[in-house]
Amino acid sequence: MAGKEITFSALYETDRRHGAALTAEACPDVSFAPYLDRNAPDKASLDAFEAAVLGDPGDVSLRRFSIVARGRYAGFSKTDGKDKIIIDKVIAYKRQ
Repeated sequence: MAGKEITFSALYETDRRHGAALTAEACPDVSFAPYLDRNAPDKASLDAFEAAVLGDPGDVSLRRFSIVARGRYAGFSKTDGKDKIIIDKVIAYKRQ
């Protein structure tokens, strides 16, 4: 299953200090550790999404975004204790 390309809708949440979690809308009880692929061909979509997530540096509130993205499953991350998804392209996003 690792390496399989997927397109998904999910909730992306981060506090910008302790990491981020990606929860699939179809499976709200399962969360993934999202990673942006810095070598992806469509880096512009990742840069735009990252800029939206960072937002105002003085705003320390939890960031929640509904996203539609394309990526690939990358197996279990011992660091995060979650399954890992590498995001290649953010197709759409909206802050909640």
